[in-house]
Amino acid sequence: MAEHKPAAPLSATEFKPLDASGARRRLRISPLHIGVGLVLVVAVAVFTYLLAARAVIFRLDPVEAGIDVSGLSFHIGDNFLLLPGSHRIRAEATGYHPLETTVEVTTERTQEVELTLEPLPGKLQVNSALDDVEVLVDGEIAGTGPGLIEDIPRGSHIIEFRKYRYFPLREEIDIEGLGRTQSVDVTLQPAWGRLQLSTVPEGAEVLIDGQPAGLTPLTAEVLETGTQLSIAKRGYKTWERQVSVKAGSEDVYPPIELVVADGTIDVSSSPSGAHVRVDGDFRGVTPVRVEISPLADHRLELFLEGYRKAVRTVRTEPEAHSSLALDLAPIIGRIRLTVSPADAEVLVNGRALSPGSQTLALTAREHRLTVRKDGYEPVEQAIRPRPDEEQSLDIRLLTLEQAYWASRPPSVRSGIGATLKLFRPANTFKLGAARREPGRRANEAERNVRLERPFYLGLREITNGQFRRFRAEHSSSS
Repeated sequence: MAEHKPAAPLSATEFKPLDASGARRRLRISPLHIGVGLVLVVAVAVFTYLLAARAVIFRLDPVEAGIDVSGLSFHIGDNFLLLPGSHRIRAEATGYHPLETTVEVTTERTQEVELTLEPLPGKLQVNSALDDVEVLVDGEIAGTGPGLIEDIPRGSHIIEFRKYRYFPLREEIDIEGLGRTQSVDVTLQPAWGRLQLSTVPEGAEVLIDGQPAGLTPLTAEVLETGTQLSIAKRGYKTWERQVSVKAGSEDVYPPIELVVADGTIDVSSSPSGAHVRVDGDFRGVTPVRVEISPLADHRLELFLEGYRKAVRTVRTEPEAHSSLALDLAPIIGRIRLTVSPADAEVLVNGRALSPGSQTLALTAREHRLTVRKDGYEPVEQAIRPRPDEEQSLDIRLLTLEQAYWASRPPSVRSGIGATLKLFRPANTFKLGAARREPGRRANEAERNVRLERPFYLGLREITNGQFRRFRAEHSSSS
């Protein structure tokens, strides 16, 4: 029988779990993978953009202009790849105004857009030995020289240089523009000659185009194109002429004899409006200022209708001034006026007089007489009194109704030659027939009739010929 040995005692053993990495390998992403993925994403995005974008070709003037497109865009050669829609464009070039505009990109595969930049104006430096030379560009004043004339548009222009007392100079200059400055030298030629002046008496003041030049005798500079020459001396009339002398030459003007200056008289009258004559020549209507030669007697006459002529002898000194006021004597005529109704209002020239009949004392000229009263037709007429006799005038006002009928003709003639008479029936008369009157109709009755409106009635019956003028198809035999 076998021998059993006693069992060995049990003891704890340390346990370590298996490492998870050992059971399962962890997934790792390398930088290479990330780079490849990004490239793929970008490639897809670019490919998508290229499919959606449209080619836009910008034709620029000038061709060297730079262009900037807002938003996402690709520039390949002369083409821009832009998504459909609105894009803000800015183009710039040296010497040109910047251009900003909006371009609408459509769904067409290729578009062309022309962009033209506006060139900057040019400048012109004017060099001249003279000051204050006026510069005109195409007839418009642009400034003065010597100096810089700015903002001249690019292109060919007519430039004119002018200065008083010099001949103008015109040149055609091609302005480059683009903000560049060009230079021009200007030499103007004198436009005057010399003119010797003398007067009788001497010591008169000379004015050349309104500017004092000195006292006679003197030598003045006169333009070849013409100069307004004025010579004045106290007590004498101003002498004025347009004179000219060839440029660069000298001439002598014949001695100028000054004429003694006129005197002046302010003529007025009561009443005003009188015609004024001096030595038979009409000079105006009062009040008026008249000039008369000095140191001599003159006959001055005033005329006004309805007034006696006034005559005066006047005399004045050189450059003297005086006044003359005259009261004109009226020429009176009388008109015995009789009016009806007795209290009718009387007006002469719009001025109210006492009402009713009266004797009018008026100047011997035409007046406007008005007689009126409420409820009556007014009468207005022209009257002219005569100083050598008394006149009579009878005015009877008509009521409005009387005036109305007075304006209506008692008879008229029609277009067919028939004469018609005006009837104004005022009484009642009978129409119809009495019961026992022979020829009475069964339903005819006698009645009183009163016509309230006037009428015209022909004196004779209408003839067939006259009726045919009204109705051409009328036949007297039918």
